[in-house]
Amino acid sequence: MVDETFKVRLGRPTTMEPTAIASRIMDATKDTLRQPGGLTIILIVLLLVFALGVSGANGYIFRTDELFSVSNMGGFDPPYDPAEIIYSISQYSPDHAPLFFLLGAGWASVVGWTQFALRMFAVLTAIVMIAFLYRYATDAFDYRSGLLSSTLMGTSAYLVLHFHDFRMYPLLLLLAIVHSWLYWRLESGRASNRWNWILFVLSAISLLYTHTFSVILIAGLAARHLILARKSNYFMKIWTGWAIAAIAYLPYFSTTLAALKQAAQTEKVTAAAASIGELIGTFAHLLTNGADWLLVPFGVAVVYGVLRLRDRASSRLMFLAIAMLVVPLALNELVGLIPLSRMRYFLILWFPFLLLFARGITLLPRWKWLAPILVIAWSIAGYQYYHSEDVLLYIGGMSKTRNYPALDDYVRQLRDKVRSEDFLLGFARNYYLNHDHKHGKSVSDYYTQLQLGIDGAFVRSRAVGPWLVEEMNELIDGHPYLLFAYEPQNSPDGLEGAKHVMHSTYKACDVLVDSRALYVQRFVDPTLNCDRDYQRIEYENGIAIADRYVQFQPDAALLTILIGWDVPNQRLLNDFSFSLQVHTPQWEKVEQGHSDFYLHQFSRKWNTLELPIAGIAPGEYRLVVILYNTESGKKVGGVDISTGETGTILPIRSFTVE
Repeated sequence: MVDETFKVRLGRPTTMEPTAIASRIMDATKDTLRQPGGLTIILIVLLLVFALGVSGANGYIFRTDELFSVSNMGGFDPPYDPAEIIYSISQYSPDHAPLFFLLGAGWASVVGWTQFALRMFAVLTAIVMIAFLYRYATDAFDYRSGLLSSTLMGTSAYLVLHFHDFRMYPLLLLLAIVHSWLYWRLESGRASNRWNWILFVLSAISLLYTHTFSVILIAGLAARHLILARKSNYFMKIWTGWAIAAIAYLPYFSTTLAALKQAAQTEKVTAAAASIGELIGTFAHLLTNGADWLLVPFGVAVVYGVLRLRDRASSRLMFLAIAMLVVPLALNELVGLIPLSRMRYFLILWFPFLLLFARGITLLPRWKWLAPILVIAWSIAGYQYYHSEDVLLYIGGMSKTRNYPALDDYVRQLRDKVRSEDFLLGFARNYYLNHDHKHGKSVSDYYTQLQLGIDGAFVRSRAVGPWLVEEMNELIDGHPYLLFAYEPQNSPDGLEGAKHVMHSTYKACDVLVDSRALYVQRFVDPTLNCDRDYQRIEYENGIAIADRYVQFQPDAALLTILIGWDVPNQRLLNDFSFSLQVHTPQWEKVEQGHSDFYLHQFSRKWNTLELPIAGIAPGEYRLVVILYNTESGKKVGGVDISTGETGTILPIRSFTVE
């Protein structure tokens, strides 16, 4: 009886169920790993990828694009369902496809929304991607090509930076390799059966719904299939599979097309687009770990395999790699979409080119000596390039993270020490940290709001004098509860001036963190006590009064009210108003103390209001608050958390007029 593994290798068609396919893969893997050192090397590579991913996951704080991932998944709101995620992407990130966001939201629902937990999604995807590249290269070529290509991919500096980036690129590469492997099995006749074809179609659909630039791979494979594929039974079935994938993408195609048209008509985008020469040069520079001279031995190896040995597999792979490179270059010439800071659009080209280099090296005479030398040189170059500033220029927004404080460390040290109404005021070398982006959220908001459950903002570290005072007052924004934070080893230029502002404006309270890396002290409004309990009111529609404090000034016949509102969304902000009224103990309203406010008039969460009460007769009174619908006037019921009192009219301060 002929062993089934050899049937596959002889190219004989078989019919397999999914479990049989999995069994076949495992059997073939065992066979290739019997090669000396094969298992050890691939395990070392996978462990290295894991170590690089884990170390990078907490190596820098979230960049803006990662913030977009979290926002589109509903991290700042109750987690979105699939329909809400798709809607969010279509509104805020229409140039992206939804699959990564759907999978990422599912991952976050299990592991949480912390920086490390989210980035582990990319790390684990990268590990599976490297393992699958080994599987594909070993099947299509030999185990030597599989080991070497996996090593090159796992130690590519530019690629490794994306292994711990909470974006879709590791997933895109994984699906690209899986789809290429399934195409090879079908086209070569290694596994011409309905299950492989179904998986081939599903992988094509998944690619399109992961990133628009997945068309680079599909277009390259289509060109290869048209020109080089043999006319087998699956020649037309492969075309049919791609056609089905295209039809499946039609519901989202209009969104993608509209986004591309808008980008092509945006002068800022087109002006930043790089030329063909710049893109090719930068691609080669990044592909070789910043060591351009490595193109010489790699190129010689490929040419030797293609021209001297006339290796058919190498020539077909070279055709695919070049065809894939032509697609983004041609697209950029047509509409001008790719600046050098977005070289990530070329990441899908990494696996065919590095696989081609690996294949060429293994065909060289004395390759067993040459391969280790080239790998060592490649790895040294990669290590140096990974830690350089140059490589960050080609990943949009990542260079800015070097100028941000270590906010993940802030989160770890403050997680159990903050109170819900605290406002974190810190310092950063780059004010971009505070900038609101899609969904009205900033990188600062991710760490303060999502991780700590508080608000926060950061003053420029170089601010001094009047500039410092103005910036602090603008960011403090009337907040009565402040956490003043700075890094002692990297203190801001205006630290002493900032301390003076804090101590002259607020009352100093306890020190929460005092370490070499971080110092945090609590301050409160001078009218409040350091140990004050919040007096919160929660309403039936989700709106809440975060806290309130009322100061009665008899001599001035004035009530000064400090009030902070928590409003979940813009719609509620527009639809509701509140009234502050003075009532007698018998709930009779004193007209002179009546004042109405629209919630949307308040651009800040915390506000200080003054209510004159001149002319009110001596007696006992209560200041009450009423929340009502602006259009209908209907009052909203609420509960005072501090007293347990419920109703539509809730007292917030009693006072006596003598």
